[in-house]
Amino acid sequence: MFGRAWPLRAPVRDGIVPTWPELMDSESVPCINDEVATEWLNNETVRKAIHAETGSGHTVPEYKPREAFDLFSRFLAGKPQ
Repeated sequence: MFGRAWPLRAPVRDGIVPTWPELMDSESVPCINDEVATEWLNNETVRKAIHAETGSGHTVPEYKPREAFDLFSRFLAGKPQ
């Protein structure tokens, strides 16, 4: 349940998000199963797509615009990072 994506049929109705006690009292929580939840770890293709670069973050374009543009250009061209 923790750290997993919620499907479209999550227990949310009329804009009301269930509380933790409500989720814990229910028989089942509609989360993605363990196989799907660990796909990033088990699938080599997915693991290559989801990775982190040391020293990067959401402010890279602001503080290192040339490097960010280079990374983005290579990504769009399908070249190695």
